[in-house]
Amino acid sequence: MWFWFLVVFVAMGFGIVNTTLMAVFERMREFGLMKALGMKPWWILREVLVESFLLLICGLIVGNLLGFLSIYALSGSGIDLSALAAGAEYAGMSRIIYPAVAFKDVLVANSTVLFLGLLVSLYPAIKASRFTPVEALRHT
Repeated sequence: MWFWFLVVFVAMGFGIVNTTLMAVFERMREFGLMKALGMKPWWILREVLVESFLLLICGLIVGNLLGFLSIYALSGSGIDLSALAAGAEYAGMSRIIYPAVAFKDVLVANSTVLFLGLLVSLYPAIKASRFTPVEALRHT
């Protein structure tokens, strides 16, 4: 199970880096103008990280709501695997799976997503803070 968590979190990391890096490159002129007006690189780095944090929080809220709604919808009837699990009864498994979630698992998954999301957002944030004003304003 930990292997699948690793795969999902690595894919999530690449997705966040790609999205944040594209947002930084689209706003390169904005960062160049802010640096030309005297904004410190630390403030630009902080701006990108705060933006990533807010996007991660919104994603966690929507994802948790959809997950809890799915669990609630399937908890009554369950997921019927009778067509796929012909020999499951011999192994002591039921043909119907009833989804359940533990609060600890939700907390661990959300904190891991938040931590890794901010960690992988550091690269685009550092890249945005290192643009020179001339290089950034010349970018079209």
